[in-house]
Parts: sequence; C-alpha cells; structure tokens
Amino acid sequence: CRYGENNVCCSLPVEGVNDTDYERHVYKHHTTTTPYSGTSRKVSSCSTSSDKQHFQDQKWTLYTTAQNMPAVLNDPNKGKQRDFFTKTWGDSFVELTDVPEPNYLPHITIHHFEHYLKKIGKRHKRHLKLNNILPKPPTHADLLQTFP
Repeated sequence: CRYGENNVCCSLPVEGVNDTDYERHVYKHHTTTTPYSGTSRKVSSCSTSSDKQHFQDQKWTLYTTAQNMPAVLNDPNKGKQRDFFTKTWGDSFVELTDVPEPNYLPHITIHHFEHYLKKIGKRHKRHLKLNNILPKPPTHADLLQTFP
C-alpha cells in the first residue's frame, strides 16, 4: 500500500502494524468490496483533489499533525537521512550561512598544547617500556592446555 506524496498511505498508522492489521487496513481504505469475497476489487487512491482542498481550508493546529518531528527524525529503524528536508522541499529550503567565530572565546592554537603533549609523550613512552618489561598474562589457549 503506497499512496500519497511520500509513497506512504496517509491513513495507515506508522508503528505497530502486523500482517493482520495491514490486511484490514487495505480492505477498509482501498477496496470497495468486503474481505475475501472473491469478486473484483476496485483500488482507490488516498488523496483526491477534494481532499487536498479540504486540508487547505482547515486551520493548522497542534492536533492536526500525524506524527511529531523528533519521532520521524530519530526513528532507529531507518538510516540517517541527511537529505530529509531537501529531498521533499528542495535545496532552497536549507539556508547556507557562514557561522562567525565567537568573539568571547580566546583564539586557541597548537602552541597552547605543546607543554601538555610533551608531558603526555614522556608518560606514554614510560608506559610502553614498563608494558614490555612486565610478564604477559596467560592467554586463553594457555589456560585451556593447563585446565582442559
């Protein structure tokens, strides 16, 4: 069932649809006959021009939404969609602006970290040297040979 602008049926709930619910949905919203009748079925689309006009006449409120935006954007079942807004509304929807550096923060360079890097480098060398001197703990294979 793929109707509407985004190839999703507008009357189908987004979450929690199993096979039985999906079949009921198709019979209820997209066929003119009763389920399992064996006669030919007429498939209807989800949105018509009168429906679009009806939605344009309505005033939008919080209760008009079908699903909240964080739920759509953070859906763990879908991959990360970097083009979520531009795919639907085009490139003109996203404003491209340069963000200036904040004037209340000092300018930090690599020279600010030289003392820290030198100190940590000495510690790391000492760590590697001590790590090579110490005996290695027995591996899993050695333990299995000792305790079969």
